[in-house]
Amino acid sequence: MDNKMKAVIAGVIGLVVMTTVIFSLNGKSTPAALAENFIKTVKDWATAVETAENKEEIKDATKEAISEINELIPKAIVDLSSYVEGYGGFAELSKPSNSAAMIGEFQSTIKEWEDLERRLNNISPEIVDKNQKIISTMNDKDYEEMVKFTLDAFVNMVKIISEDKKSMGAVNALAKEIALSFGNEKFTPLKKEDIDKMVSDYKKRYENISYDELVKRLRKDFRFLEDIL
Repeated sequence: MDNKMKAVIAGVIGLVVMTTVIFSLNGKSTPAALAENFIKTVKDWATAVETAENKEEIKDATKEAISEINELIPKAIVDLSSYVEGYGGFAELSKPSNSAAMIGEFQSTIKEWEDLERRLNNISPEIVDKNQKIISTMNDKDYEEMVKFTLDAFVNMVKIISEDKKSMGAVNALAKEIALSFGNEKFTPLKKEDIDKMVSDYKKRYENISYDELVKRLRKDFRFLEDIL
C-alpha cells in the first residue's frame, strides 16, 4: 500500500484502537448498542474501502468512519469512568479476580472484533490490487484534505467533551485514577480552558505541514505507528 495512504489509514486506526480499548473495558456500563455501533462503523468502512471504485469513495468512507467514531468517544469516556468507579478504581480493576470477571463480561465483543480482524487480514489479492491502483491516484492535495478533516473532527469532538460537565467529570476521574496508579496523589483537575489549549496546540502542530513532516511527527508522537508508516 502507498505510504501516504498508510498515514491516512493510520489516523483511523489510531481512533479505532483507542475506542476498542474503551469498549473492551465497558461490559458493565456501556449499552450493547453502543459497542455494536462501533463495530458496525468499522465494518461499514472496510466494506466501503473494499468496494470503492475511485479515490473519492475511499476518502468519503474514511471521513464517515472518523465522524461516527468521534461521535461515540464522548459517551464511551463517561461509561469507562463509570466502569472503573464501579470496580473501585484501576488498582481494584487490575486484581486477578476482577480481571477474570471483566474478561467474561466482554467475550462477545472480543469475538466480534476478532472476526472483523480476520476479515481485514484476509482481503483477496484482487481487491488489494484494485485499491492500490486507486490509492496511487491520490495526490498531496488529497492527503492535505484528509489531514484537515481529521484535525477538525478531533477538535470538534474534544469541544463537545470540554463543554459538557458530565464528560469533563469523567475525564478528570479517569485522569486522577491514572495519576494515582503512578503514585501521583497531587492531581489537579483539568479545566475546559486546559483541554481547549491542548487541542489548539495539537492542531497547530499538525496543520499546514508537508506530508513528509506529517509522517515524522506522527512517528514521534505515536510510536506505535512506526511500523505502519
